[in-house]
Amino acid sequence: MDLIANAKLFIAQYHFLYKRGKVRYNLNQKTETFLREINITAKAMSAYIYENLKPELYYQGPSKHHKLIDFQVMVFELPYENKKLYVKLAMGEEPISNDETDGIVIYMSFHPEEAEMNLPLQEGDNK
Repeated sequence: MDLIANAKLFIAQYHFLYKRGKVRYNLNQKTETFLREINITAKAMSAYIYENLKPELYYQGPSKHHKLIDFQVMVFELPYENKKLYVKLAMGEEPISNDETDGIVIYMSFHPEEAEMNLPLQEGDNK
């Protein structure tokens, strides 16, 4: 599957899980500090991501989660006010019983980018 198809599929699955309330927050220290600085909650952060995530903002992935075997991670660059943010999301299946799993999104990072991110799905002046 090519990058654009991967990004679109990931975002579609993310939207489906978000609408069902299947989200969890595993935010790093940079993200927690940034949310305090801009005075928004994790719930407001997730709503912002939901409303603004687009395939052309894709940066990296899918890659395996460093701990959760059945999870894929994607990174996006999201504009926020006058900043470019590094946004990392993990998505996968987690057990809900001995023989059932359910999808979930894990928010990992939402903070200003530390280095310029080259967005491979943007063209020309939109980079």
